[in-house]
Amino acid sequence: MSCSIHILSRCRQNLLSGRNLDTFLRCILIVDPLTYGNSGLFLERNKMYFMTNATGGETAPEFENHVEEFLKKMTQELISEPNVKKVTNIDYQKDDLNAFEINDILTKAKKVINDKITQLLSMYVSDEKDMGKRELNSNFHKYLRWKLTFCNSGPSIAGFMSIIGYKECTDRLCK
Repeated sequence: MSCSIHILSRCRQNLLSGRNLDTFLRCILIVDPLTYGNSGLFLERNKMYFMTNATGGETAPEFENHVEEFLKKMTQELISEPNVKKVTNIDYQKDDLNAFEINDILTKAKKVINDKITQLLSMYVSDEKDMGKRELNSNFHKYLRWKLTFCNSGPSIAGFMSIIGYKECTDRLCK
């Protein structure tokens, strides 16, 4: 079995939980249409969508204990927001979603998630004396990116969350 087929097979079992693979892959292409050159390049550039844990290639960002606890608290507030839960549950069972419908769904989801992140940052910036707004924003995004993608770079956090879905988001964020 080739590496690409093996990854997609594992993805279907672990990550999709019965959702439609074609729609899942179309969502990835719509979030970042420049990712497709060939199947190997696509899978390498988008590996974070198909992984269920860190593979050891990159080093996790390190935070002081009190900062990490604070970032965990913000993460819990983000993921417990009802609107975030709602927009991270795309119905992948609908095979008839076209690219325009997927783009509309993802655009709305990214806005809801980004708005909640912005709200959290502005809520806590005055409470957390050790970090300025810019540093808190940077640390929160690094923390979310690593917990969600197991990588230090990649697609937008909001786009990623809307594609992998609420259950997978909570599984990854609570590890």
